[in-house]
Amino acid sequence: MHYQFLFFADDFIVTGVNNSGTVRVNMLSNLEALVNIFANSVEIISIGVGLVFILAGLRILKSQGTDVRKLGSAWCKARVGALLINAGLITPCAFNWIIASARDANLFN
Repeated sequence: MHYQFLFFADDFIVTGVNNSGTVRVNMLSNLEALVNIFANSVEIISIGVGLVFILAGLRILKSQGTDVRKLGSAWCKARVGALLINAGLITPCAFNWIIASARDANLFN
């Protein structure tokens, strides 16, 4: 029994530090920050462009009375604007979900 304690005494000495896990976590956090900047930029741009499309559609509706082709174009622009705004609002959530699943799955370890 006494020899076992002497044999395991070396296990408590730390001879070196393995940095690979720390570096990978830091690289994942850098990637996460870059993706968040990209996602927020896409959100702002798509909301702005979507509002422009909706306002252009409303302007066409206001200026044209009964022309069916113009009314269809106006509603199409308004729908595209609404879709762009929805896509812009969903983009950061989707990217955060992907990054969180990659972080939890330990793909970078």
